[in-house]
Amino acid sequence: MESCKGTAIYCHLLRQSAWRALFHFLLLCFLTVLTVWLFMIPPINRQIDAAYARIAESCGQVTLTDAGLLPEKDPTVNRMIFSMPRLELTYVGNIEAELPKIDIGLADSGIIWMPKSVLVWAQRDQDSYLLYTIANGELLKMQTCPREQIAEFIKAAYQATIQEKIDVMSPTLNLFLYPKVVKISMALGSFVGLLGMMIFQFMFFILMVSLIFSALGSRRLQGKLFFRDYFVLNCYIAFPCILISAVWLAFRLPLLNFQWVSILSFSIYFMIVMSRIERWLSPAPPENESGD
Repeated sequence: MESCKGTAIYCHLLRQSAWRALFHFLLLCFLTVLTVWLFMIPPINRQIDAAYARIAESCGQVTLTDAGLLPEKDPTVNRMIFSMPRLELTYVGNIEAELPKIDIGLADSGIIWMPKSVLVWAQRDQDSYLLYTIANGELLKMQTCPREQIAEFIKAAYQATIQEKIDVMSPTLNLFLYPKVVKISMALGSFVGLLGMMIFQFMFFILMVSLIFSALGSRRLQGKLFFRDYFVLNCYIAFPCILISAVWLAFRLPLLNFQWVSILSFSIYFMIVMSRIERWLSPAPPENESGD
């Protein structure tokens, strides 16, 4: 962790092997994501509990039968069950009746629950959504939907799956009937997702910057630093950037997202470190003394 205290250590880190640098990078990603994940799990679990409490209040007991995944209370009445900061849940049991408003502005993603299918929506931009049609736990279709046409897409998904035979033994469908199983699945999924995002984001920077600078880098460093050297340096340059990005990810600070924070922090710190390395490996020639 000396790489987080200053740039002088990078002159000595060049002696590390590429495999050791990669191991240190992956280890830090794992430990950082584990810390962020442990910080995020309690609020996620509280939100899952709140969601199931709202479902129980609005729907009563939910059962999986040959007719589909149905609420005990008013199975043919369309309604919004809840809208929370991360998720919105809407039930559509009668496609001929008026549909409730989708996306009231509190969440950037949501689920439209129908007896024999589920439509998952996520905001693509201000004017459109990404829609995922799921039946029997399997993804049937992924498409882009203009905001003003969401009702037509819901009706199409309902009609396309209304004749589907429900697999009442489907592990995916039964999963939603048990909050504890949902918590475990969400916890594992969020950890894998965060770890994959962290490793992919910074490994992309490390490889691209190493490749570009080894081929087109500073003239003063040509013949002195090669791809292996840049790779090792960049693995350790990523250390403070990973920690900064993790804090941003954990607290969801405004203005910038994780991607922008990681890009800016890596770019700035890379330039600072390489300036130090360049002065160390290729010091400027001494100025001629006056009178010479």
